[in-house]
Amino acid sequence: MRTINVRCNWDDLHEVCRDQLLMERELCASTSLLKQINLTEYRNSALSSLAETQESLQGNETVGAGNSSSGDIKPEKSSKQTALLDEREEVLDLASIRKPEKQSPVKSRTAAMIE
Repeated sequence: MRTINVRCNWDDLHEVCRDQLLMERELCASTSLLKQINLTEYRNSALSSLAETQESLQGNETVGAGNSSSGDIKPEKSSKQTALLDEREEVLDLASIRKPEKQSPVKSRTAAMIE
């Protein structure tokens, strides 16, 4: 069995790893912030147009209720309202998805050495 002596400047190694980790975190933070801003703007516009559609439908229901003799008739959902509801569900789904964290190079090398 042989013993190999390796000299390593741990401070330099840790500094390089620390710099890489900080750059990855900054990149992830900036992309997630942009995604959050875009989703917020998209959600706000979708919700405001959905609210406008609902208000107009409520106005139509009161006019239609005065003309009909029975109150059991339900108004059909418009295609615009259905599309807006689908968009809202899509936005909520996108907001709930998270990007998995990347494994740092030091951890992956350590895991490979252990195996």
